[in-house]
Amino acid sequence: MNLAAEQTIIDQFIAVYGGGHAQILRDAGDDTAMPPWAETYWLGKQVVKCPMDLWVYQEIIWETKPDLIIETGTSGAGSAWFFAHVLDALGNGSIITVDKDSYPHLCLAHPRIQYLVGDSISGVIAEQMRAAAAGKRVMVSLDSLHTYEHVARELALYAP
Repeated sequence: MNLAAEQTIIDQFIAVYGGGHAQILRDAGDDTAMPPWAETYWLGKQVVKCPMDLWVYQEIIWETKPDLIIETGTSGAGSAWFFAHVLDALGNGSIITVDKDSYPHLCLAHPRIQYLVGDSISGVIAEQMRAAAAGKRVMVSLDSLHTYEHVARELALYAP
């Protein structure tokens, strides 16, 4: 196989697996089209994340051993569920996850997870996060509203 043919295969894989193909279908009116990684599960709980990202997350958590993981964008709570079990394996740490919408039927109870409802860039939520993070080794996962303005504001609030 030549380099051009290999690159074509790689590009096709990225289009399908990365969600580009699903986005084209959604743009054409198919609201049900999702990328393959939207059907990823951790211990029976749907985690709408690329499995390769989850693998890297566990490496980062293992290496840095955070006392607290702050997550913005709870949504279906799959990544909080995943984080909690990785922290269980470490024997330390907790998660605070926030979303502007409440999905109580999707948020599984776990002693390491605290669920908040509110806007991640609101002063009230940011202050709660700062208070919880005081004096702790913290990891932050920003995955809420994916606009430049919102992500820039989250970075300004949560980077310190």
